[in-house]
Order: sequence, then structure tokens, then C-alpha cells
Amino acid sequence: MFAEGTTVGSTETITLTPSKAPANGSLVLKVESNNPQVVGVSTTAASFVTVVIPPGSEDKPTVTLTRLIPATQEGNATIIVTRDPATTAVNYPVGSVNVLVPVKVLQKAPPTITVTPSTIEFLNNDIVGATKVVRVELAAPPIGGQVVLDVSGTPNPFGAGAPFTVSTSTLLFKEGSKGPQEFGVIRLTGGVFTGSITIKLNPSLTTASNFLTSDINFVIPVKSAVGSIQLKYRDSVDCTNNLRKLVIVSPEITIQGGVLSPLTFKAEPEPPPPAGFSFDRLTGAIKVQCPDTTDAPPIGSTLLTLVTVTDSSSPPISAQARVNITVK
Repeated sequence: MFAEGTTVGSTETITLTPSKAPANGSLVLKVESNNPQVVGVSTTAASFVTVVIPPGSEDKPTVTLTRLIPATQEGNATIIVTRDPATTAVNYPVGSVNVLVPVKVLQKAPPTITVTPSTIEFLNNDIVGATKVVRVELAAPPIGGQVVLDVSGTPNPFGAGAPFTVSTSTLLFKEGSKGPQEFGVIRLTGGVFTGSITIKLNPSLTTASNFLTSDINFVIPVKSAVGSIQLKYRDSVDCTNNLRKLVIVSPEITIQGGVLSPLTFKAEPEPPPPAGFSFDRLTGAIKVQCPDTTDAPPIGSTLLTLVTVTDSSSPPISAQARVNITVK
């Protein structure tokens, strides 16, 4: 087997071991490759050679095999060892030798690319015209020619109405230079959008021998930030230790991304019932008026309601929380 990393001119050897010494003459073996374009026989890469083992010899001759395809290609061959008609040994009659040796020629994975960043997100403070820079570097310098990468996208970044565009449609890496090279992804519209940038090998224009079998097709997701709101309320109020006081249960609000103020709140159903509860639409706070004594409502009562919070975006971003507050 020719391992990954071997290339044209790399060699392996096979050993010929006769089952018995030739008697009263020589054993002549023909060693032939059935695929001499992939694996040749001997250091001269011939399609076959003959090996002579003298009478009475217990030699175990070796034969060199030569790889004839580049490291970026793979293939197979079979080495066929047979008795040559020139054999005179009486103990090796016609048809007595027929050995097949399969040879596998492995391919070294062709170079690829490194792309930074692997995703692009335009935040809310990235206004129209904001640019994100993408760096592209080859894993190895081009050998014997150039590497050309096409830059495209979905939706078409060069089409009318596209939410973003790119600063170039082609990246050219000259022989010996692996980069990096940079290009810009430019925001063209506001609002929410998604898409992708594709960096793909152009096989028609790529001439570097070590990239001819590469399958470069790198996709970068592109999106604008979408805001989110999370809403939560605690589940109990202690009026026993807060008699005559107004206890305010404020919502726990977590905001991510582009959420626009002011926020508005709605409760369904809106307190009351039960008595002693009230709801602030501006802040989302639930107010509990604790009684004068521990045996009076709302102690022992439970408020069940659904609260919805909405921002001022268009379309709006909203969140809901099911409220289950027990007064103790």
C-alpha cells in the first residue's frame, strides 16, 4: 500500500519467496502490474520485470514498486507474479506460479481553506453601511499555479434589493501565497433578514496542482439580530410579616438583542379578582395590599393571570409569563 503523503516516485517493495529451491534449472518469475499508469514495477516504473532464481538457490528476491500518480490522486493496481516460459527448473511446471498482490494507492486529502468568522451577525447598532470583514486563508500555498475562489451568496448579494452585499466576487491566490485575503460583507437594509455567503473553488481558473481535486465550498450564515424578551414573576407574597403594607411584585425581565423601549404590559384577566391585587400596565408590576390582620384576605388567595410584555418594534417583540402568586 502506498500511504497518504506518498507521491510520484515513491516506492514500496514486495518479497518473492519460492516454496522450494529450483531443481535442475532456474526459476524465472514474471512480475507485472495490471495498471502501470498507477503503479510501475522496478525503479524505472516498467510494466513488468523478470526475476531469475538460480538452481538450488533459497534466495528471496525483492521487487520495487513505484507510485506513478500524484499525492492528490488515488488508485489501485494488482501485481501479478507468474512462471515465465524461460523457466527450466523441473519442479516448477507450467501454471505452478500464479500470485496476485493487490496494491492500494491512497490519496492525500487536498488542501482546504480557513474562514474567519464562521458566521456573521449584524447587530441593531450596525446601521446600513456597516461592514463585517471576512478573512480567508488557504491551508497550503498553491503549487505550480493559482487558486481562484468565487464569492457569492443567498440572496444574490449583487442583486437588486439584497439586504447585504460583498466587496468582491473573486479571491485570487497566486502561486506560493496562501494569504490571508479579506473581503467585506456590507449591510444594505435595516430590519430582520437572513442569508448566507458561499466561498467556492473555481475549477476552471484554478491551476495549482495541489488544489485541482479540492472540493472547497464554505458557507457563512448571515443574519441580523432579532431581539428577545424573557419575563418571569415570583410565585408568593408574604403578607403575614407585612401587614398593612403594599407589596410590589416586579417582573424579572431579561432582554437580548434589539428590543425597543418603551415596553407595555397586559394582564389577562387583569386584577381583580381576587381583591387586594392590582396591576401596573406601564411597569408590569403586580401590587398586593396586605390586610390589617392575618385572617383577612388576600392572605390565602392566589392570583392566576397571563402577563404579556410588548416592545415598540414593528413588528413588535413580545413575551408571556403565566403568573401564579399565592399570598401567605
